[in-house]
Amino acid sequence: MPIKAATASGSLSVSNVVKAIDYAIEQQVDIINMSFGATSPNPIEEKAIQSAIEAGIIVISSSGNSGKRQNYYPASYKNVISVGAIDEQEKRASFSSYNPYVDFVAPAVHINTYNNSFVEPFITVKGTSFASPYFAGVLASLHTLFIEENAVDSLLPFTKDLGNPGKDEEYGHEFVQPFEALNVLRGEPREVVRINDPKKEWAITFNQPVNIESITNHTVSIVKGSGLLENIDVEYSLSKVLKTIYLKPSHNLDSGNYWLIVNHKNSLKY
Repeated sequence: MPIKAATASGSLSVSNVVKAIDYAIEQQVDIINMSFGATSPNPIEEKAIQSAIEAGIIVISSSGNSGKRQNYYPASYKNVISVGAIDEQEKRASFSSYNPYVDFVAPAVHINTYNNSFVEPFITVKGTSFASPYFAGVLASLHTLFIEENAVDSLLPFTKDLGNPGKDEEYGHEFVQPFEALNVLRGEPREVVRINDPKKEWAITFNQPVNIESITNHTVSIVKGSGLLENIDVEYSLSKVLKTIYLKPSHNLDSGNYWLIVNHKNSLKY
């Protein structure tokens, strides 16, 4: 959902940025991308952004284009995901600002995009302003599958380490590999069992006791369709020895294909 906060010439005022953020909060968006910034923080802007984060919105911003070690805001605010730029060789782009707050990097050199001209409808551009929406697109494809409350932690399994080992100022937690990440959406091949029971109850047994507080529709769920379409309301219960989870649909199931999904990695607590 694009929200226009800048003038026709591209200038931004803090008041318009705050209005745009407030509107995004009202619309209950999942992710906000901000491809703009300044070298000085603004407490009014920061307060609006923190309100969005407290509302459960993931906020992303470009790290800046100075090409040197420099903080850039809103990317350097607390809990904002800061995205720098890499080139075709997966090296930090010469213009990409770096600092301790950089979280990830994304392609932002020789980017083909639309132009606001009928003469030349497409142009080739560069800048961290194009890295953060690239990252936001990957994040939007994955955020419904996140188990961790922290989006950064959820993305770490899909990163390619660039530069110095581990997190560093130039690459952050490194480059998220979209193809590997999107493969998660497809999931591993699932066992198919054909039954004819509208009151079907599922039972999953583990080799050690399970913490019942970790059983939610994010860790164990039943969905109808391809596995990403419709969540089925279920009632959860545990066996006396706490090793078996019982899932009972809240209402009789209609005919169709259903998937029992268990997200075990970093989710179920023992």
